[in-house]
Amino acid sequence: MAKIYTKTGDLGKTSLYDGTRVRKDDPRIALNGTLDEVTCALGIARARATPKVSNWIELLQAELIEVMAYIARGKAKREVISPLGLEKRIDLLVSEYPFYSDFILPGDDEVSSALHLARAFARRAERVGLKALESSLIDREIYIYLNRLSDYIYVLAVSAYWEGVIARITKKVVFEMDQKTNIGSKYLNAEIARKLIDAGRKKAQEIGVPMAMAVCDANGFLIAFERMEGVLQISLSLAPKKASTAIKLKMPTEVLSQLVQPGKDLYGLQNDPELVVFGGGLLLKKDEDIVGAVGVSGGSVEQDITVAEAMVKMWES
Repeated sequence: MAKIYTKTGDLGKTSLYDGTRVRKDDPRIALNGTLDEVTCALGIARARATPKVSNWIELLQAELIEVMAYIARGKAKREVISPLGLEKRIDLLVSEYPFYSDFILPGDDEVSSALHLARAFARRAERVGLKALESSLIDREIYIYLNRLSDYIYVLAVSAYWEGVIARITKKVVFEMDQKTNIGSKYLNAEIARKLIDAGRKKAQEIGVPMAMAVCDANGFLIAFERMEGVLQISLSLAPKKASTAIKLKMPTEVLSQLVQPGKDLYGLQNDPELVVFGGGLLLKKDEDIVGAVGVSGGSVEQDITVAEAMVKMWES
């Protein structure tokens, strides 16, 4: 079994990449040790980051390995560690996220805080690297890279903070949608939807007009659908769309028809092919919660509304 300890550094020396023995306080060793701290702090951030931020961090960690290999006189590819690449990434992030001139006090979230820790280590790497530069152990371009490194990690920290905000808001919205879906499924299921369809069919037979009838859940997904013999072909698509439109706009489609008139608040929505802006779509509610909707098409607007109202009446009974 290979041993972790070699005992070759017991006298205060270690090896560079090419095998050259140097003191452990050699400027190159000190610089690489500090960059190692940077990569570790980045790892803490990456472990808790969103996938998008995690990818940014992982790319930077891989790049820093190349930088450290160069500093230890390894086989780094020079084009990989140019400061220009960092500058482009800095400019891109600054253009995509809000940045303010106020001093940032780390601690708003774990990811950005860990990145600020990495930024502080990167600043120290720049200070440590100055001695290596003055001793001609690294070139000026690498030293410029060290300066840009802390800048880049700073914008990473700010960007990661905003990505975290987005993730938390998204999680909250999804949770609330799930809650509403659960409320809907508790009260509205396929069996109940069929009863609503039956009530609609009965009313359509009473007025002598074949209808297409649809019942959707709180997310606008179709639960039940029926087409009566002789119904117009176009009504087959209009009925589900009326129900989903009522869900999307949280209002009966007859009310929507009034709001899309020229000069009204929702004028223009009548051009959306996914919406139906005339009567026949009604909401299903339990207390104040929208749990679904019905959509009816096949006759005049008044006839469609009459059948839809019969379905809602069954729901409320």
